[in-house]
Amino acid sequence: MAVDTEYGEDAQRIERDYVRPESTSPEEIEEDLENADFANPEEISEWILSEEDVGGAALDPHSEGVTTREQIESDVEQADGVGYSESRREEVTDAIARDVGAPSESDLQQAQLQAITSGEQVTPEGGSTSVSVVTNQSGEPVAAVGGGSSAGPKVAEEQGVPHYSSPQQFNDSMSAKPAPDGSRALLYANGDAIGEVNL
Repeated sequence: MAVDTEYGEDAQRIERDYVRPESTSPEEIEEDLENADFANPEEISEWILSEEDVGGAALDPHSEGVTTREQIESDVEQADGVGYSESRREEVTDAIARDVGAPSESDLQQAQLQAITSGEQVTPEGGSTSVSVVTNQSGEPVAAVGGGSSAGPKVAEEQGVPHYSSPQQFNDSMSAKPAPDGSRALLYANGDAIGEVNL
């Protein structure tokens, strides 16, 4: 909610002094203000950044590939309102990233590379270019990745792998879900669980 910026300094002071860092929903913020005996906690809570103020990828995570923490940070920066200290932005970003399972870009790229390079390297019969056969968390082959348009499909056929893709196509096929403990994102490729990444 947009509020006259003259309240910005007061909102940041109230947030710093009375709102717990882990309180990132409007209801949690209101509860903290009620416990501090503010007469109008609902009105004051509208000055303080909450998850509800953030749009973009936070509202529709993973609709186009894996949503990253950097996307959430950008959405938080664009949230409407005042009283948004840097620490509050970080707290809300952390909460949303845990809620939707949004890893950092660098951690996601490392996990994607590990998924490909840890697969069994298979060369098709009569060929010389190896292809990575990626398995799911149950050890079943789910994708043949790399090797070009000649070797890749051959390995997929020979190994009975349901999907062939280039490394970029494989990465683009990924989606993510938050782990129950909120510390990791579970990674999926073509619907199969293939790994995880810390948040």
